[in-house]
Amino acid sequence: ARSARGGRDGLRAAGRSRSVPELAPQVIDEAHGAIALDPAFVEHLSLALLCDTIVASDTARFKAGFGEIGMAPDTGILHSLPARVGTGRARQILLYNEVFSAKQALDWGVIDHVVPAGGAMAEATRLANILAAKAPLPIALTRSVFASGLDDVLLREREIQAMLFSSTDHDEGKSAFFEKRSPSFKGS
Repeated sequence: ARSARGGRDGLRAAGRSRSVPELAPQVIDEAHGAIALDPAFVEHLSLALLCDTIVASDTARFKAGFGEIGMAPDTGILHSLPARVGTGRARQILLYNEVFSAKQALDWGVIDHVVPAGGAMAEATRLANILAAKAPLPIALTRSVFASGLDDVLLREREIQAMLFSSTDHDEGKSAFFEKRSPSFKGS
């Protein structure tokens, strides 16, 4: 896993300009890598996985719905999710796009802590403060080892997404999403 700050740098390297706080739900002290997920449905699982520690409320639900809009997984999730849950579980999460609960996410290793609704921010802040009190260099070097290979995945994702953005399946997926209907993909 990678810290939010490192993840943001990776996003920029992949040609994106938006920062983690603009996209991710409630990032706590991004230099210390904890994130609180208190919404009922987590839309930015990829970004959460770039953090060191993920704290979710017991009402949070997760989904990686890339295929439903004619796109491939991005934002490093092809690196961070298998690192957390293994290739087999990651494959099931990414290919089938099924919603899963905070309890399932904890059991599978997608997230680190589940707290009662409304308590994620306090717990993430507590954990971030623990990291903030530690020597920063060993933490940074440990993160760099965990991030090995992420830059290659981000570059490959960039190539794949560029190709898919011009596909008719992406056009169909995007239209179906906004029209709130099931897409009809053709494989082109």
